[in-house]
Amino acid sequence: MAVEKIVRRSHRAAVMSGDPPVIAPGGPRPRESVIGVGPGQTVVQTAQGTLMVVPTSTLKESEGSANMPDDLVLTPGGLRPPSQVHLIESGAVVDGTGGRLRKLGSSGEVLADFGVLQKRTTGVPLHPGNVALAAPGVVPAFGSGWITYAWWTNATGTPLSSFSTTWVVPDPPASQSGQVIFLFPGIQNSTMIYQPVLQWGQSAAGGGNYWAVASWYVDGQGGLAYHSTLVPVNPGDTLVGVMTQTGQSGNGFSYNCQFQGIPNASLPISNVEQLTWLAETLEVYGVTKATDYPEAALTEMKNINISTGSTHPAMTWTVTNAVTDTGQHTVVESNSSTAGVIDLNYYGDQANWAWCHKCQGLAFAGNILPGPCPAGYSHDHTGSGNYVLVFNATSPPAGQSNWRWCTKCQGLAFGGSPSPGPCPAGGVHNHSGSGDYVLVQFVPPGSGQSNWQWCNKCQGLAFAGSPSPGPCPAGGVHDHTGSGNYQLAFESAPQLQQSNWRWCDKCQGLVWGGSSVPGHCPAGGAHNLAASGDYALAHDISPAGGQANWRWCTKCQGLAFAGNPSPGPCPNGGVHDHTGSANYVLAFSTAPITGVQPNWRWCTKCQGLAFGGNASPGPCPAGGAHDHTGSGNYELAMV
Repeated sequence: MAVEKIVRRSHRAAVMSGDPPVIAPGGPRPRESVIGVGPGQTVVQTAQGTLMVVPTSTLKESEGSANMPDDLVLTPGGLRPPSQVHLIESGAVVDGTGGRLRKLGSSGEVLADFGVLQKRTTGVPLHPGNVALAAPGVVPAFGSGWITYAWWTNATGTPLSSFSTTWVVPDPPASQSGQVIFLFPGIQNSTMIYQPVLQWGQSAAGGGNYWAVASWYVDGQGGLAYHSTLVPVNPGDTLVGVMTQTGQSGNGFSYNCQFQGIPNASLPISNVEQLTWLAETLEVYGVTKATDYPEAALTEMKNINISTGSTHPAMTWTVTNAVTDTGQHTVVESNSSTAGVIDLNYYGDQANWAWCHKCQGLAFAGNILPGPCPAGYSHDHTGSGNYVLVFNATSPPAGQSNWRWCTKCQGLAFGGSPSPGPCPAGGVHNHSGSGDYVLVQFVPPGSGQSNWQWCNKCQGLAFAGSPSPGPCPAGGVHDHTGSGNYQLAFESAPQLQQSNWRWCDKCQGLVWGGSSVPGHCPAGGAHNLAASGDYALAHDISPAGGQANWRWCTKCQGLAFAGNPSPGPCPNGGVHDHTGSANYVLAFSTAPITGVQPNWRWCTKCQGLAFGGNASPGPCPAGGAHDHTGSGNYELAMV
């Protein structure tokens, strides 16, 4: 799927809409990849190639030419032109009197006038809804923006008087990919966020491959941002970030943000709208692999102390794990408003690993497509449990690390051998972007399943408890000589992939082949599935990189898009009935993939999916032939 994503999107809108493809200049494409640009807005491109929409007013004017964008810079909250970012020196204050932002000197003199504050919709917090998010990719992918966080709304009726948090600067990341990491407590309203920030990497305030701190007062992505001097700190340093209300005049509130004991890192603001939403947050950009995160399991945000007036409110933090590609998650250890503790975890256990009954191997099954199988076509996870692997743990259980995911075949292979081993997708395994998985070995069967063994030929992990060890991409069958006995934990949840979907050679449609009767065919009689291969569909997973809201029809057994006002006519009469259907996710074609068949198309008339690679598109239950105008090119895994 061609990703022509403009990244200025709300947090809720960042989820795939599930709409059918649309026609745009250049050809059909998913509806969610087409973004409108309104009056007073401009599309700009960063040096990294990211496209985004910003207000035209934020672009500076170059001599003798039309408005041209600045090179965009990164701050907490996302990308913005550097003309929108302002250093507030020690002794100065950001003042919002009359809804106009100015920098005032120590004697109250105006040092800079930044114009009228553009207020956003009231009643909702500014972030993460106005943070730039990365374009969708294949899972496991590496997300951007607010990754994981805990939040609480001050609805006590008494304004917040202070909010402090203590945390320790973690060890640096093991790899450097130009990533930027922000760790902070923060308070916000619907227009601005106030935050003492620990930073790794280069932001608009400066920095590099080291840790540093600054206080920030920031609008949403693309808007104004103010910061104190950036001050370097060292791994192991203890930080205390404090935000304090210093005054109130009517509806105008004044605050100070600082790091205790660190000179020049404070940022006072005055006469601004009350700040009511509190958060403890991990925010990142540019992460390309798991090792781009700090070389630590978590950062503990502790001694959290919150005051409203002269009291400490009863409170309960709410956790949001927006991105979990390396197992990131937040744990609230204590809801205390005097000594609260929140853990921001960089890694965690990862589910959705599944056994392939064809090759006996273990492969990641959380993607839309299952990956090529050495036994032919794609992995078939029918009958598998949902296996959970320990992922990038700083203190792993007794076992063996250096097991890696292959981005080409989705399989798990040992990464500690001189050669990564042959891959069924061709060449050798590619472990780029993989975390470090830990397998437990030499333990008796218990809560998990033992008898998983390493193959010394392909380096992969395969189940050794079947009558045959399974075909090996190195040729012949797997050879487990020299392997330990690995035990995998698994969940009771079923795997999110379903095989036994079949092509009907009469109507060209895709239908479920697991029913006692094949269902009514618009060509007359029942579907004929005799010549079909076995197709597998992912369901009820993240739609990143594809399109959700495809549903099975209980009347005709076919697959149809359910995201339109009408479900479409059914060859069994009336319209499709999706009662009891899972939410299937289809992939869009990007490049040929082993074990995957492209050229499946949506029919705009009946909403069904039909093969578009034959001379005739096949009869449509809406009358005439299927009409694939406006359809994307869908890929189905053949198992």
